[in-house]
Amino acid sequence: MRLHRKERLGSLIREELALMIAREIELPGVLPTITDVVVDDDHSHATVRVSFFPSDTSERSLKIIQKELPRFEHMLWKKLGVRPMPHLTAHLDRGPENAARVEKALLEDGIESSD
Repeated sequence: MRLHRKERLGSLIREELALMIAREIELPGVLPTITDVVVDDDHSHATVRVSFFPSDTSERSLKIIQKELPRFEHMLWKKLGVRPMPHLTAHLDRGPENAARVEKALLEDGIESSD
């Protein structure tokens, strides 16, 4: 039961936080995506994984989101009524960026192989 609650809480935080970021933070020309939220077993901490497009803006955009996380924690606590509300930390998720790089390399390799 506890595992299921942890997953549901992570999913709820992911959905609501994505909406908050879209409404509350101005990132011109940048598309942020929350790829995952991992909640600790005791629900005291949640790691938010975020990717950005274009990826060259990732570091700057992540700092902006990290700065706003305490405010978002409070907003989430009020909206979701979760006790305890996990402390949020944001980390850059380079998974989508790495996948695109591998796909590009495979396509280029396939083109070179067929020559």
